[in-house]
Amino acid sequence: MTRVEGERTGLLAQEDLLGMSLLTVLVFLVYSAVLVNSFGVLDDYNFLYNAIRRNNDTVTLLLGAGRPLNAYLLDWGFRAAGSIEGLARLRAITLLGFALLASGLFVFVRRHGLSLVASFALAAGTVLLPSFQVYAAWAQHFTTPYAGLLALVAAYLLSLAYSPAGSLRMSVACKSALLLTMAVLIYQPMAMIFAVGVLISVVTSRQPMREYGFARLVVTGVVFAFAMVVGFVALKIGQHYHPNGSARYGLVSDFSGKAKWFFEEPLPNALSFFWVPVSKWGVWAVAAVMVLGYVGYARKHGMRQGGYVLIVSLGVVLVSYLPNLATAENWASYRSIGVLACALFTIAVLLAFVPLAGRLGMGDENRPLNARVALLAAVLLCLSVTAAGRVSRSFVQPNLMEINNLASLFKGRTDQPISRILIRPSSWMDSAANPVLYDEFGMQSSLDDHRATVIVDLARLSLNRFQGAELVPIAHDTPPGMAVGTSDIYVDFPALDTAGRFRSIRSHLKAPLSP
Repeated sequence: MTRVEGERTGLLAQEDLLGMSLLTVLVFLVYSAVLVNSFGVLDDYNFLYNAIRRNNDTVTLLLGAGRPLNAYLLDWGFRAAGSIEGLARLRAITLLGFALLASGLFVFVRRHGLSLVASFALAAGTVLLPSFQVYAAWAQHFTTPYAGLLALVAAYLLSLAYSPAGSLRMSVACKSALLLTMAVLIYQPMAMIFAVGVLISVVTSRQPMREYGFARLVVTGVVFAFAMVVGFVALKIGQHYHPNGSARYGLVSDFSGKAKWFFEEPLPNALSFFWVPVSKWGVWAVAAVMVLGYVGYARKHGMRQGGYVLIVSLGVVLVSYLPNLATAENWASYRSIGVLACALFTIAVLLAFVPLAGRLGMGDENRPLNARVALLAAVLLCLSVTAAGRVSRSFVQPNLMEINNLASLFKGRTDQPISRILIRPSSWMDSAANPVLYDEFGMQSSLDDHRATVIVDLARLSLNRFQGAELVPIAHDTPPGMAVGTSDIYVDFPALDTAGRFRSIRSHLKAPLSP
């Protein structure tokens, strides 16, 4: 990989600015459905409810999770959103974060010598991964890409921490540690993208063992350890004052069970890249390509350099999923494997796809871009259409149908005063979700008594109807069509979630909610 300089405008080459602009357009086009529809997903409704009721449940929950910065950012964000319609503004902030993160990754690899096309492919492919589709649809993840951006900048600063003479610039290393710590205190899983930045610095080195040797790895480890220790202390303090019995806040004790689970669920999910659900053939194909890439790298650079890169890569894969490996809970949600998938995708691009393009004569920067751009455009078009369709089918449509049908039900009751609203929650069986995909793809939000009641309360506040009615949750296994009083409304979420969509009620969801 050769470093290519273009005509520069300030600190960036003109083609770099073009690449960043195209990445921004790509992000907003692919995920546009989350901006033009009014809906929430699962915990979005809880956070919005906490905000309009002016309670501290959101802050308390996230302080207990060891995310103090995220606690106050999320509370502020949902208060600013103020309504179900306002959640689209939070998702817009998420997409802006995607654009910045993709642009940062693009510039990062460009600065490390990767070609324009390969850099764009890596950055664009990253923000099209299934985990990012989850982040785009859930308003609560509006801070997540910024945690990744801080961590990526920390990794880039660390790559500059050594002078050409080999001496450590301590101030630069300290700035890197500070940025990474901030990322950890926002969202630990995404902060691990720091390790991906380190991986890029190592793999793109002409002589990794000399340019990113043991001393630099030690400094990297110290920076990373500092941030993780601060994050661990924040978690312990949070659990002391705001205890939570969930296994996700306890440390793992069954190490063999955790290792077995890692190879059975998170790793295959991440190796599937863009396949949802997991494709076994896809996993084996990706693994085979990566192995061949390592073999080719070792043959070109020698076994010692190849072995060093292999060890670093394996370490990065483990570190990229460290927050989840360290906890007692085994829950391989797609939102938790984002950086793991990014790390594996980066390895595949740098060690397999880029060398393969070179062998095919497509990696020469001196040749016309036409063939490379056409191939990349075709691949990205397929991935973009897949991502956009999945977000629409699995997130927007189920939740939009649910809230629209609920609001239409309320608007249709104008005959007499309502004293009670009976609420029957939905379940896994009422959705299009595959249980293997956890609580993400294809799932509507009314999954239990609490969530269903919150959605009903928000809907009646949005419509300013039935404020004095008592909210009465009933069991999901209650037979459908139960008899209700004339002054009752029966909200049967399983029926609402499978019924045809009523007319849009977006205009009724714009008004800020008040308790």
